[in-house]
Amino acid sequence: MERSILFIDSTDSGIDPQRQTGAVLLVILLLMAGVAACLFVRKLSAGLILAAREYRTAVALNQAREALIGYAVSYPDKINPDYGPGYLPCPDRNNDGATDAGGCSLSGHTSIGRFPYKTLELERLRDGQGETLWYVVADNFRNNPKLEPLNSDTAGNLTVDALNDMCRQMGEGQGCRVDRPNLQDQKDAKLDLTVWRPFLDGRVGQLMGFGQCATGRDWPDKVTHLQPETFCALWMRDTPAVSPVRLFFVPFRIEQRRWLDATRYGGIIFDRCRIAVYGRSFDRELLEQCVGWTDHVLREQLRS
Repeated sequence: MERSILFIDSTDSGIDPQRQTGAVLLVILLLMAGVAACLFVRKLSAGLILAAREYRTAVALNQAREALIGYAVSYPDKINPDYGPGYLPCPDRNNDGATDAGGCSLSGHTSIGRFPYKTLELERLRDGQGETLWYVVADNFRNNPKLEPLNSDTAGNLTVDALNDMCRQMGEGQGCRVDRPNLQDQKDAKLDLTVWRPFLDGRVGQLMGFGQCATGRDWPDKVTHLQPETFCALWMRDTPAVSPVRLFFVPFRIEQRRWLDATRYGGIIFDRCRIAVYGRSFDRELLEQCVGWTDHVLREQLRS
């Protein structure tokens, strides 16, 4: 049996092998460039979305801050002339936008709920994720019922119920330990404010900040009082996955020669200069209210 073998010579077909190889490489390069462009656009889009969300959150927080300051400094003029400035509205606990009828929680508790935008005559304030802002007010600063006297030396406080609420909202900590019924005597773990930023997946390991405020001239003696890790270990059933960042607020300008030590002991420092930077966005009416509140505080200090 005879077998026939057919040989094809590419040179006879008119196809240049080198040109054919170059065309294949060009196609591969175009594909790689397309994939790289898609990845770049996707990454750029994700970055823009994140930046837009952070911007919306910052705008909402700024509006909330200005509204609360305006409410506090104008309290005797617009709300109740029998009391001085500084009181804050109670949270919205049923998500209708207004302070609940009957005021805040009972005495000895700290209230947590949604931001009462209707009470403050605002539109609903949402963060970058579209969620209404949360709001916490200590019982020392609430407007109903009041705990007197309220002045520049009034310290914030945190109760067992507030700690349970905070842990529930954060999804970490599992609440207050049953063998720690009172926070009033804990001088080495003072906590005036808490902030946290959850992720969309709802998992633990989020960014949290624990803050302390010191308004007196003896603030250097208080810069080490708040120890977030110690606070969590003493008061929470389970410590957070990531230790909270320590924050320290003081209404004085901290000199450069003392700044490094203050930061090492107190964490992220918000002195008068840093706080005043945000005042640039205040309108004239709000600034006038701040001046009026400052004058009132100074007069109270002189009287005492």
